[in-house]
Amino acid sequence: MEGGLRHAQIPYKISGGTALFDKKEAKDALAFIRCALYPSEVALRRIINLPARGVGEKCIENIEAQHGAKEFFKKAKLWAEHHPEDRASASILDFFAFLSQLKTELIHSVSSAEDVLSRELDRIGYRKLVFDSYRAAEAGESRWMTVIIVGRILAGMFARHGRSLETLEKFVDTMELRDVAEDDDDADQVQMMTLHACKGLEFPLVILLGVEEDLLPHAKLGLNIDEERRLFYVGVTRAQRHLILTRVQQRKRYGRLQLIAPSRFLVELDQNLFNDMGSGRILESSVRENMVKDLLAKLAASKNPVPKGNS
Repeated sequence: MEGGLRHAQIPYKISGGTALFDKKEAKDALAFIRCALYPSEVALRRIINLPARGVGEKCIENIEAQHGAKEFFKKAKLWAEHHPEDRASASILDFFAFLSQLKTELIHSVSSAEDVLSRELDRIGYRKLVFDSYRAAEAGESRWMTVIIVGRILAGMFARHGRSLETLEKFVDTMELRDVAEDDDDADQVQMMTLHACKGLEFPLVILLGVEEDLLPHAKLGLNIDEERRLFYVGVTRAQRHLILTRVQQRKRYGRLQLIAPSRFLVELDQNLFNDMGSGRILESSVRENMVKDLLAKLAASKNPVPKGNS
């Protein structure tokens, strides 16, 4: 959802959780992709010793003192080429070779961008670094999933715009874009929040995502079904005028598509209380855009009704 909002340049605010692209692993993954395209100093400094490859503070100081180039990545290359006796030089040159390979694989590989990013970062030891950074294996798995999701978002952009260098550049630019005033509660932006964080709030339009078994109720956190049902009720009753509940029929888990059952809470609802769109359908972009415009127009009309006697 965050990837879609950033792609569409729609401002948003997250409450009750951490934004995907504010997580360390997402920033790292974007830095790897950014540097594969054209290394910025900020991104390169973030990952040049990630995982550790002997490029410590002293090495960075030596690189910065290198003459003959202005950009940090060019200085790093020059230093590595001119100081083969230093153990870090081979690591730096290998790292730049990895970045070049990553760029080629992301654009030209027959594997999905999700698989490429996961495989290549695993190959240089980044996956092991993520898992070693957390005591609990589940925490490491959750953090590594952040990297997979970044790759999944990129794969989605490739599917929509074509697998090319231009799309890869657009992906990095849009995913890095973050100019929302986080503390401005009155800003015109999408409010993304957890069910716990939305208590006491109301909105004209509410979209409740993933009303599925294992998500709501949650497979691991939803042992108390009554409490999960109350959370579902909280989410539903946040809507003042319009409520949209969504679910998927299939979801990719552990690299494989699996059939997903609708939430038991959906089954409990009176069928006369909502319109079921069934399995849904894939719409042409122009049709989808017109439907969204129509929905927004109805929302605006319900918020500012035309006075009686006026046309």
